[in-house]
Amino acid sequence: MIHVLVIPAWYDIGNPIAGIFFHDYCNAMTSQCKVTLLNFEPHSFSERFKKDCKEDKIKNKKYHFLKMDYYNPFPGKLFGLNAKFQRKMMLKQASVLIDNYMKQAGKIDVIHIQSVCNNMTPIIAVELSKKFKIPYLVTEHYTSFEEAGDDNYLPYSTFNEIKSIVTKASMRIAVSDFASSYCAKCFGVCFETVYNVISNSFLGTNLHTKNKRNSPFSFLCIGDLKKRKGQLYLLQSFAQIVSHCNDITLTLIGKGADGPELLNLAKELGIEDKVKIHNFLPTEKFIEVMDAANVIVSASEAELFGLTIVEGFFRGKPALATRSGGPEELINATNGLITNYADVHGMAENMKYMYDHYEDYNPKAISDEAMSKFSEKAIVPIMINNYKEVIEKK
Repeated sequence: MIHVLVIPAWYDIGNPIAGIFFHDYCNAMTSQCKVTLLNFEPHSFSERFKKDCKEDKIKNKKYHFLKMDYYNPFPGKLFGLNAKFQRKMMLKQASVLIDNYMKQAGKIDVIHIQSVCNNMTPIIAVELSKKFKIPYLVTEHYTSFEEAGDDNYLPYSTFNEIKSIVTKASMRIAVSDFASSYCAKCFGVCFETVYNVISNSFLGTNLHTKNKRNSPFSFLCIGDLKKRKGQLYLLQSFAQIVSHCNDITLTLIGKGADGPELLNLAKELGIEDKVKIHNFLPTEKFIEVMDAANVIVSASEAELFGLTIVEGFFRGKPALATRSGGPEELINATNGLITNYADVHGMAENMKYMYDHYEDYNPKAISDEAMSKFSEKAIVPIMINNYKEVIEKK
């Protein structure tokens, strides 16, 4: 059985939503291979003296979980001045950890870098690849390489070094055709498309061929509360249809800097009694909220895939989205509507249309189509073949 070491760019054990698709991916792959996830977590100098330890809130792991805690040996301003030394220490710590782990768990056959947007995880992956002669591949999820540049990688690396890591990978994958094109432009090398896998926990059951209209009629938008996610425009769109559709609500699930601004805007627009904002929820609660909603909305400026859209599809929910990259590959005439980013009037018209024609959408057909493309049954065999190809190239 193939043994895969997955190294994600972000994975917060204290937040079960941050990087949830890495967790879902690893769980899915355990059906056909052995999976170990290496969670690299840097800490400040002072954190080594704290007694409290972050609770691991990511439950139901079917994969092996390795946690690498690195504590900065230098306080305050000395942090950046000793970057070269710290990088060396991190790589050494990772090598010792994996060496000891393989003595117990057996050899690792392939390393899977899940995004190179982190300033140390791709470097750690390549160090392990060289030291233990293990091939590696990359899957990319990140949307802002062009804007971030070297800022993503200082003080430990540079964009050019990361670009070299991507170029030398045995295989490069992105999570949509749009993402493949975007990453090829950023890194100057080809990517192939393999869609994100959606967890079996989202599989719809007892879905009918005709939608049931909830009262009130509910729109649901999930994502960080920040400018590029478009919730400010969405509130304005929602306000435009309240007089036409008086039994409607809008629920936002997320957290971020724009939370207070969104609440203030809802008050200014006179819709605060119809708008709810919740922090991120664990998967089982999240599915309950999704099932209670009528329509999933994505108002983002840029999305390489559109995870919450497809999760909604699995539950039989139609979607409204903006032309932001990945969602354009997901939305069609049978499962939703699409408009331009920041087009307040266009989104309002689509929300009104969905309210008026909701019964025209077939929840079972929406779910079946999504599962044929994005389920564990669809994606896992593709990735197993990719792993075999990478190992054979070695």
